[in-house]
Amino acid sequence: MDIIIKNIINNLPYNKDSKIKWNKRATSKINKIVVHQELADGTLESVNNYHITPAADNHISKNGAPHICYHFGIRKNGEICQCNELDDITWHTKGHNTVGVSIMLQGDFDAKEAKHKGKNKTPSKEQLESLKKLLDYLTKELLSRLENKDVYGHCELQNKPVCPGDDLMKLIQEYRNEKV
Repeated sequence: MDIIIKNIINNLPYNKDSKIKWNKRATSKINKIVVHQELADGTLESVNNYHITPAADNHISKNGAPHICYHFGIRKNGEICQCNELDDITWHTKGHNTVGVSIMLQGDFDAKEAKHKGKNKTPSKEQLESLKKLLDYLTKELLSRLENKDVYGHCELQNKPVCPGDDLMKLIQEYRNEKV
């Protein structure tokens, strides 16, 4: 399979509080892939800084997270980056963190239910192509026990209707229905 994944795990700073660390899991526990959108127009680096910074309005944790809360990020140009090890239990989808691998696409994408409706922003063609390649790589090679039906949008596992947005949900639903 033709896929390039840039490892940026150690390029992104960790939370300065040494007590805040990811718990670990056996990768055999992974039973799903959860797709997210950034809901902003930043970078993987700015998302990481938001996640690790202690703040009362940090929706992850007022103490900040150990590191960016996604295993993979897809930049607007389609570059796939690994942001955490697969055995890291990141805080991406409450109730599914111990069994899920998370993928976040940079950008703020439109969803019918979105409060920020009207932006009409969509993932880039490159992002959609990279997401498909990454899903294939994860389900068919790296975590080959997973199937297409094991891919979810964040909104399906939590009441987050704007995440990952309509275009990404359409891709996820089409991916689930593909004949393998």
